[in-house]
Amino acid sequence: MNFLDLVNRCRVECGVTAAPLTTVVGATGEAARFVGWVSDAWSDIQLKRDDWKFMQGEFSFPTQANVREYLPTVAVPNGSFGEWMPETFRIYTTTQSDEMYLSQWDWPLYRDVYLFGANASVFNSPGRSVAFAVRPETSGLNIAQPPDAVYTIYGRYKKQTMNLGSGTNPNWDVPSAPVGTGTSPTANPGQIPHFAEFHMLVVYFAMEKYATYESAPEVMARARKEQGSMYPRLVDKWTDKPTMGDAIA
Repeated sequence: MNFLDLVNRCRVECGVTAAPLTTVVGATGEAARFVGWVSDAWSDIQLKRDDWKFMQGEFSFPTQANVREYLPTVAVPNGSFGEWMPETFRIYTTTQSDEMYLSQWDWPLYRDVYLFGANASVFNSPGRSVAFAVRPETSGLNIAQPPDAVYTIYGRYKKQTMNLGSGTNPNWDVPSAPVGTGTSPTANPGQIPHFAEFHMLVVYFAMEKYATYESAPEVMARARKEQGSMYPRLVDKWTDKPTMGDAIA
């Protein structure tokens, strides 16, 4: 379901008898409240956990010789970047299969070793990069040493929260897809395959907001009942399963 479908489905589930909306753009009064509740419901779901796999993505980009810092827009140009997943970073010579992990340094240590006075000239001769640190204020990826050739850096990142209704055609926004990727009411190449089975969870979360606003306990009870069966399935499918640790010697 796209954003418009979700809003109309929520209105039906809450007992609204008015005609379905034809657009979420310019909605007023009660219709505007439903638009806001559904948008907020999807944001709430995204923020419930920080380990959602549907909120992660992969990146790769080529380095430039003797360039040490790379902003997130170089690796993730579609605007979905939230934060790096540093434990996943790898580097390899673009023309060879010599992949290795990049080690993370804390920014203060990196700054004092690679960017401080005389150290900068000693430790900054170009070579194969083996470590990195993230500049806190920009999330810029700083690698060390500055690369002496073209390498490819690969890893994963966490996506920022996506707000339904902020795309170029708000009606076509879909949960799990970057905003603005809908090409028709029924087509969105950006959406994650097989995520549609959980779209009703957005409706159930929005129903809670309606129930609170209207003091409708029967709507609240039904919303929580439906959430109770669907949310655990979302967690089971879209988070990593717990694993056993190493045996104690």
